[in-house]
Parts: sequence; C-alpha cells; structure tokens
Amino acid sequence: MAVRPKTTTADNITNPVKSDSEAAWRAAVQYSDEAAIRVEGQWGIGRLEQLVQPDLAAMFALAQRQLDEAIRLGDAKLAAQKSASLAKGWMAMDKAARAAGHKPEDAGNVWFHASDDGKHKYCFCARANEGVGLSRRYPDHIVVSFEEVARLMQATDAGVAVAAVKQVFPGATMAAGRIPRGGDEIPF
Repeated sequence: MAVRPKTTTADNITNPVKSDSEAAWRAAVQYSDEAAIRVEGQWGIGRLEQLVQPDLAAMFALAQRQLDEAIRLGDAKLAAQKSASLAKGWMAMDKAARAAGHKPEDAGNVWFHASDDGKHKYCFCARANEGVGLSRRYPDHIVVSFEEVARLMQATDAGVAVAAVKQVFPGATMAAGRIPRGGDEIPF
C-alpha cells in the first residue's frame, strides 16, 4: 500500500492539525482506517482476506489499490470516496467470513497490532499459556503475552522509563522515537 498521510486523531496539544490540507487528508482516510483497525483487531492482520472467497478478496485488494492511487495522485476528494468503498469492503469480508462459519478471536483475550512501518504483525494475549495455540493459528504474527510485556517493562531501561513517564503523566502515550538513556539530554 502507498504511504498514507498520518491519520491519528488531532488534538490541540500533542497532535495539532497543521493545515487545511492535512485536515482534509485525515478526514478522507479516517473511515477506512477505523474500519481496518476494528476488523483487524478482531480477525488478525491479513487473516480475513484469507478466509473469504477469492473474488471478494480480489475486489477488496482492488479497492485498496484504488485508495492508494488516489492518495498517490494527491486527490483528497477521490481518496474520501475510495476510503468509504474500502470500509464497505472490510464490512463485507467480516460478514462473509461469519456467514461461512469463521469466528473472530475473543476481543477480551486477544488483540492484534501492526508495527508503524508495517513490517511486523503482533498478536497479544493475556497469558503466556495461550500463546502456543495463537502461534499455530497466526504463524505470520509475533505472539506476545501481557505477562511478557510486564516483564520487559520491569527489565529494560526503556520499560522503566515508560513506566516513570506514565506515573507522572497519566494518559501519556509513546508516539515514536527513542527513550533517552541515562545521561542523555531530555529532547524537549
């Protein structure tokens, strides 16, 4: 897929909208991005396309390419139209997979996430003993339990730094970049 303008939610402090053009792009792709997050969060990243009939998967792939092309052309109005079409595609695949008897993962116990660069797909589970079955069902995902995440938070400088920031600034999120090491100057 083409590189899309970043579509995270704007707020006036941490992520302000810088221009009318940026606001238009966020609005243009927000609908399909939200559908993708919702559906992939239930089914896994890339899994739904494998569960539906090939003709539906092909139409979905075409809708993705058309949205990418609208983005590449810089046409926000066309991108908004293609984004709406792609969101309908997500819903159609969800409906078709369920009709075929497939079931999404239990949203209370399994969560999916892709790295910002799209190179890694993650499957998070509550307990480590759930990981073996998930690794079999999602061989292209890196399966991690929250037990392991907690251990990493306690055992690494980065985890300790994140925990310290979140204690002082409840609700803060890590957006990107690196955690300063001891002796590094704070980057703000």
